[in-house]
Amino acid sequence: MALQIISAADRLENVDLSSLASVFVGSSAITPGQKQKLFEVLASRGALTGQQDGSAIFDGYGMSETMSGITTWSKDGTLATRARPGTVGYLIPGAEARIISESSSHPAGEDVPKHTAGELCLRGPTIMKGYLGDPQATRATFTSDGWLKTGDKVMIDADGHLVYIDRLKDTFKNRGKQVSPSEIASLIYAHHSGEITELAVIGVAAGGDSQRSTGDEAWAFVVPKGASSVTREEKDRLAESIMAVTRKHLSIHKHVVRVLFLDQLPKGPTHKVLLKALRNLAADIVSDGKLHFKL
Repeated sequence: MALQIISAADRLENVDLSSLASVFVGSSAITPGQKQKLFEVLASRGALTGQQDGSAIFDGYGMSETMSGITTWSKDGTLATRARPGTVGYLIPGAEARIISESSSHPAGEDVPKHTAGELCLRGPTIMKGYLGDPQATRATFTSDGWLKTGDKVMIDADGHLVYIDRLKDTFKNRGKQVSPSEIASLIYAHHSGEITELAVIGVAAGGDSQRSTGDEAWAFVVPKGASSVTREEKDRLAESIMAVTRKHLSIHKHVVRVLFLDQLPKGPTHKVLLKALRNLAADIVSDGKLHFKL
């Protein structure tokens, strides 16, 4: 919904949002650039009076396995007035968290040092007991001592805020170094929010003759504004600009090497982008040798 508001801001032109005091975002991660753009759209229609920036918009965190949201912006009974950038709030009362090493093979997991990123594990009264009729999946999702492994890479800051980084299965390695797609997407959106409606970044296995890297390369799938009317030349310019931005601001292992344009990103019932579908599409393109800016 947040991204739909951003991409269709003109539809709110005559809507009075002066009574809108708070905004909470869930279901899917939103980048700082997207959050700031959402704030600007809403504020221009009278919403969030007195607020100055995107910190007036709060992120939440949860999953089906936690029954609902597992974080809150209320601490000691007091609701925060501003969100800390990059964080998704505090754990709800009764919930416990630990962060374990991504590389540990210990059945109970191994805790990482304080303020270090790793896989978030949860325990508490709202955590599921298991997957109905699927004991194998249940065993794979819990540590041997009963903690739910979320599959999300996070850290906890000094004040107890949960800092969401990325889905572990979405991160990839290039030149032996970890790459976070959300970091790349956030940078691209910050520089091209006026030209892009939707964006997703994935890692794609580099071809055997690639001299650029070892491991996976970053590909960006982009839905440009007015997708159906954007010319090939305009797409080529935007693609080159996107790649140039990553070359300028990010380390070499995070550079985007392919930009592909779609009319829309594939999504599931909850409007989350289906990254598996994009990976399959990328695999087909690689196998067919169709490495073009435009699909």
